[in-house]
Amino acid sequence: MIDRINLIKLYKPVINRRYNIIYLIYFCFFLSNGPIEKIIPIMFDDSGISETIYGTFLSVNNGLHIFLPIFISFLSTRFSPYFIAIVGMFISFLASFCISVLNINAASAILLSIMIIAGRTIFNYSIGNTINYQIDKENRGKYFALRDLFLFGSISLGLYLGGILVDIINIKAVYFIFSFGFLLVIIPIKQLNKSFKDKALGTANVPEKNTIIRKYTLIDYFYLFRDKKLIAFIIINLCTIIYNTSMNFLPLLGTKLGISVPDVMSIFAVLTISNSIIALFLGQFSDSKGRKWIYVFDLFFDVFPALVFAFTNSLLLFITGIFLTMIKDALAPISFAYYYDCFPENDGVLIYGFLSSFSNALGLLVPIFVALLWVKSSKFVFLIASLGNIIAAVVAALMLPNVKNTKSKI
Repeated sequence: MIDRINLIKLYKPVINRRYNIIYLIYFCFFLSNGPIEKIIPIMFDDSGISETIYGTFLSVNNGLHIFLPIFISFLSTRFSPYFIAIVGMFISFLASFCISVLNINAASAILLSIMIIAGRTIFNYSIGNTINYQIDKENRGKYFALRDLFLFGSISLGLYLGGILVDIINIKAVYFIFSFGFLLVIIPIKQLNKSFKDKALGTANVPEKNTIIRKYTLIDYFYLFRDKKLIAFIIINLCTIIYNTSMNFLPLLGTKLGISVPDVMSIFAVLTISNSIIALFLGQFSDSKGRKWIYVFDLFFDVFPALVFAFTNSLLLFITGIFLTMIKDALAPISFAYYYDCFPENDGVLIYGFLSSFSNALGLLVPIFVALLWVKSSKFVFLIASLGNIIAAVVAALMLPNVKNTKSKI
């Protein structure tokens, strides 16, 4: 009981009206986006579309995301990120609704799935980045942990409800019902925009009315390479791209083992909510002790589920691999907060968009490679992924700083 009270007190700085609006935005958005995006590979399979075509979709999506994150980040420094986020909501709604009412072939599946993922990208790199830089360093671990409780909690709920819909009706019902959720997100987005205009969030520094906000030009990107931290993150993203891509094929591995679609969705629902609960306890620790070595451990720990999935030939091993990813993914909010520790706000929004774009450029052909290798043997996919993560962890340990958190002057 005492520990529970102490935990509530520790998280009090990230609980107020504006934070609650933020949590509501993430809950509503990912309640719809989570199940819709998670079952994309199952939607392909249900439509009779092969793994090779699915791999092609992932590559085309990466091709688009060479430009989209950096483009959205750039637009968000020149225009209202809230308006850009609302546009993303309409794109997500349109794509999901069309999947639910149209006869899907390979071309339409690729196009509409890309639109769904693009909607999430627009959300993350517009309003998402804007919010993240309003949070003081000493509270970021707690904020990301609590935010992800709502984010992953909504995904878990969506996956559970989606599994029921698939069992009772079909996959298209999931896309139809959850598509309208994107329209509901617009309401709290507008409320948050008004709230930020009225007053700063918590104790974070927000520009005063007379403050000149720098508007970036394209030439600014060329100066980013002077920072060796950026080079380190580029290498890390390159080394982990096989593992990250292989995670998109996990639902196919589950169905290959004979697990039903609703059961696969339920497994991922339990996994998702468990991550966020564990992260609550880790968030406070990272705020007080620093995040670098937790980030290094996060990268290295991926080796273990990759090796388990490489040799999975039974439901027991599959569940074991899922359990390992559950332990590891609880560190995701801390790793995400570490990025914001490494880069100042002036450059951070641009660098975050650039990193994603550059990683997608490097990984343009990786999904096709993974898909082709997957058809022959999924074992080799996960073995290569484990090696990449070992290299990434070494790079992070040697090249990235151990940033110390500082208290706000306010």
